[in-house]
Amino acid sequence: MRILLFILFALSFKSAFALYGDVMPRKNLYPFVVDIILHDSEHPEVTRFCSGVLITPKRVLTAGHCIDALGLELYEYGAALEHDPEKVGVKIAGVEVNVSRITESPLYHEGNDARGEDLAIIELQNPITHVKPIPLASLSELSAGMDVKLVSRSLVAKTKLLAVKGSTVSKALITNGRLAGTCLGDSGGALLIEKNGQLKLAGILGYSGEAACEKKHSISFFPRVRF
Repeated sequence: MRILLFILFALSFKSAFALYGDVMPRKNLYPFVVDIILHDSEHPEVTRFCSGVLITPKRVLTAGHCIDALGLELYEYGAALEHDPEKVGVKIAGVEVNVSRITESPLYHEGNDARGEDLAIIELQNPITHVKPIPLASLSELSAGMDVKLVSRSLVAKTKLLAVKGSTVSKALITNGRLAGTCLGDSGGALLIEKNGQLKLAGILGYSGEAACEKKHSISFFPRVRF
């Protein structure tokens, strides 16, 4: 798994892959989906390494493996970026902001399944006023067969929700990868639903599996933000 994650980040640095399937340009419709970047002169090859989603004026939600794997591969221990949050920046609608704290979920699990919670919270030094955060969906609003959107980097993809799996405290959302899905480098993006004309965040994008663009299913993690 560690080797897989190293490959994931090595490829995402070069933006070699992107959402596939029924895709369209993102334009400026989803400014709450942000870029996470690295501030480290020793690693100039790493610029943007994941996406994230603005859920409050001072909180960005992203995938836990974005924080854990990058820390491990660059600094030889997985908690590196949690201990040195100043090495991480967030670019929101073209404006770069500083980070004060990073916290991985206590249920974090690096595997691509429903056994844990592949989430992390990035807390910003100052509240964001130029972009409105997106509200979170509730589990009761999710059902198999509903239309969903995947948003990461410069693209938006349309697909359908297949299932919600997991334990009583952690949920993984399975989407139809034959219609559209995630590739390496899309981690931390948004799984969106629309209810009564309002967009809501239903999940944080994980990745498709051990091969880029597996085209079977994609995994997202329900944003149970209590940590």
